[in-house]
Amino acid sequence: MAWWARLLAAVGAVLVLAGVGLVASPRRASAEVVHGLGWSATVAGWSSWYGSYGMGDLGTAWCIDHGSAAPDAEFGYVPADLSAVPADTQAAMAWALGSTGAEPDRVGAAALMLVLHDLMGATYPDGPLDVDALEPAALTGFDGAEADVVARARAIKADAVAHAAVRGALSMTATATEAEPGGAGTLTVAVVDGGGNGVAGVAVRVTAEGARLDGDSSGVTGADGTATFPFTAGPGGSRFTAAGQAPDPVLHAYASSSTPAQRVAVPGVVALRAEAGFSPPPSSVRVHKVGDAEAYLPVVGARFDVVPAGGDGTAAPVGTLVTGDDGWTDELPVPPGRYEVREVEPPPGYRPAGPWPVEVAAGDRAAVEVADEALPGWARVTKVDASTGEPVAGATLALSYDADADGSYETGLDPIVTGDAPAEVRLRPGDYRLTEVRAPDGYEGLDHPVDFSVGPGERVEVAVENRPVTTIAFRKVPVGPTDPDQVVLAGAVFEVRPEGGGEPVGSRTTDEQGRCSLPVGAVDIGQRYCWVEVEAPPGFGTAEPGCVDVPAAGTVTTVEVREPSHHTEVTGDKVDAETGEPVAGATYDLYRQPADGHDGLPAPQAPGDAVVVDGAVWVARATSDEHGTVAWGPQVPGAVYCAREHDAPDGYRLDPSLRCTPAPLAPGEAAVIRLPDRPEATPPTTAPPTTAPPTTAPPTTAPPTTAPPTTAPPTTAPPTTAPPTT
Repeated sequence: MAWWARLLAAVGAVLVLAGVGLVASPRRASAEVVHGLGWSATVAGWSSWYGSYGMGDLGTAWCIDHGSAAPDAEFGYVPADLSAVPADTQAAMAWALGSTGAEPDRVGAAALMLVLHDLMGATYPDGPLDVDALEPAALTGFDGAEADVVARARAIKADAVAHAAVRGALSMTATATEAEPGGAGTLTVAVVDGGGNGVAGVAVRVTAEGARLDGDSSGVTGADGTATFPFTAGPGGSRFTAAGQAPDPVLHAYASSSTPAQRVAVPGVVALRAEAGFSPPPSSVRVHKVGDAEAYLPVVGARFDVVPAGGDGTAAPVGTLVTGDDGWTDELPVPPGRYEVREVEPPPGYRPAGPWPVEVAAGDRAAVEVADEALPGWARVTKVDASTGEPVAGATLALSYDADADGSYETGLDPIVTGDAPAEVRLRPGDYRLTEVRAPDGYEGLDHPVDFSVGPGERVEVAVENRPVTTIAFRKVPVGPTDPDQVVLAGAVFEVRPEGGGEPVGSRTTDEQGRCSLPVGAVDIGQRYCWVEVEAPPGFGTAEPGCVDVPAAGTVTTVEVREPSHHTEVTGDKVDAETGEPVAGATYDLYRQPADGHDGLPAPQAPGDAVVVDGAVWVARATSDEHGTVAWGPQVPGAVYCAREHDAPDGYRLDPSLRCTPAPLAPGEAAVIRLPDRPEATPPTTAPPTTAPPTTAPPTTAPPTTAPPTTAPPTTAPPTTAPPTT
């Protein structure tokens, strides 16, 4: 405290003492000081009562001065003149009194008196009082609660100083964002002082009517003076009431009118309340209509009656709705309730649909989605011989629909396979396209699409012509161990010559279906030709050669070639690395490592969780059976095959290494990849580290038969990344 402040305090004390001697009839003889909560104790060398006082009609009060006579209700207290006390100090004291003094406990009552003395600049024998610097050791007589009193005083002062700028009367407002019934909204409660500034730290309680609060119903205003409460709007309106209680920022202080004594202040609190709410818009119903052929048949003009649900079905409509160009109707205002939407006039080309039930809640703007099906048409598709006009069976035609009428035909419809009779297809109205996927045997493929249109309820005839050809075709049939999911029939090369020798008339390579044919005009009618397979697909041997006659014009002579399989058999042997016993339940991925780095064969689609192996192709996944056998199925020869564990069996560690065949597999060779697994490590509690064997076997103890480092291809299983012992 500055020297001038100490001087003023001393002068004030002298004046107070002098004033006591000037009172003609002091009433202290009959007065009795009434202590409330607190202690008679000593703080910083000053022994006094630290706590609240009972002040009769004034209620519970606290001294705000230091060094003069104790207060008493009998002294005739009147409002005190606080013009010499700064406004911020008054506001801080008022906040401390209102927040703590309204419902104090014993510690709080004592701490509040210290805070009021601190804020008023009291000087104790040990010096100016500052609760932030006050140590518990400077307090005695508080029955062991000295530290609690100091801690509480510091908290009260900090809160009071934080609200020292609060002025005037407090007020509360509530604002709710409007939301559709069932929609999310936010209630914002704000507390401001007389200057319009937000007041932090005010507890707020909210009750809702009609709406549902989506969280706590209590909150505290933040630094901007607001607290928010999310809610879900009710069907018939949402109302909110917010209430709270805050310290009165106006200090209520009183002074004795009869005897010099300390001034006192009483807690002041302000009850705050605010309301907010909104009502939903009027209830209504509308229709959104869609059709399955809108690009050709608009849905404008559909008429709907909205009829009350229930009863005998004879109730009069409450209104009629008509769709516009966008398929939407206007909104029809209706009272809340249950209704039926009936289509009384569908758009041209559509079947009538419905009815559709709809329940309209209070404030609900119901929208009914209505889907109509166009009247179907029919197409009779016939594949005919261009020369004779006779039906031709065996063609496969892809059917596409131009759903948007923009010239872009979408596939996805079932293909048409022609037979001796026309194929009848039920279709939505619109534009369609036929393209030939496979021509009939003995006919040239169609080199252009065939377009046609179908109207509602219309039947159209569509004829697709093919010109006959004369040629020799080949179809491969695998014989022997093959996996139908992995067999490759493409790549077989056939060479055809006239019987008795001569130059080849053609050389053709099979496609993915194992088929090929000589070009049109390559062979002569009535002649005999001989063929030979000069190259077989991977995993197959070449077939025995043969000869065939070309009987007549417009015929395709198909040679069925039985292809001998030379596929390898690759299996895994899953065993316990310590006992050699078979282990079931281990899942392994198999990879093919071509001998020259790339074999050009198509690769199956690998699962998304398969590990990528550089230079290798994923081919299969399988799980060991009760005998420990992992069966991946037949594979093409000429490659090294490697296995990597994907899922370990229960009780075993996952082995991340690649285990491979020693060398590329020869045609027809059967190979077994040994797949040892080690059990999971024994927990330390059951196997002390000093006696437990190593958790992984040293490289020198790995069985050489599982993955010899000298034979494993370095690109697929480098010893540094796939130790054979793990």
